[in-house]
Amino acid sequence: MVAFHNKVVNRRNFLKAAGLGGIASTGGYFYLQGSDDSPPTSTIEGWPSVSLETVLDRGLSQPISLQTQPDNPWFIADIIGVVLSYNTDTDELTPVLDITDRVLNRGEAGLLGLSLHPEFSRNRRMFVRYSLKDNSSDNVNHIFRLSEFTVDNDMSNVAPESERVILEFPQQSPLHN
Repeated sequence: MVAFHNKVVNRRNFLKAAGLGGIASTGGYFYLQGSDDSPPTSTIEGWPSVSLETVLDRGLSQPISLQTQPDNPWFIADIIGVVLSYNTDTDELTPVLDITDRVLNRGEAGLLGLSLHPEFSRNRRMFVRYSLKDNSSDNVNHIFRLSEFTVDNDMSNVAPESERVILEFPQQSPLHN
């Protein structure tokens, strides 16, 4: 995850804004090639100075999405099928949704997206896109599923049974597209 002027941004927007070469990305973390221990920075004419800062370096397998809101917590989707809550004030990382029993986590499949409803602070709705395990047909590798879940009022738990399926269709390919 990347902090950009005290805002966390996704990889694509960071790379667009920074225009940096020599960046490698693995599982949601960014690395700049270099030999010293100073924080990597870049100055591009017409853009503010850009630097990388480690926000969280524990408790995640392959983070795939980060959703922030004005108040704590942040929500982090991990490809294995877990959504975690990260409290920036207390530095606590807590699993709030575990659907690993449903998620096909292999190759490009897994829990691949997380988004908070625009009115999340009022309705506590989050949307999760994942690869659903499917053994019903030899022609289907997995099911593309987009679902809505409801976060409890204190934001400490998302009940798997709150799932409301919005869209699903069979995927013949093991690729996520």
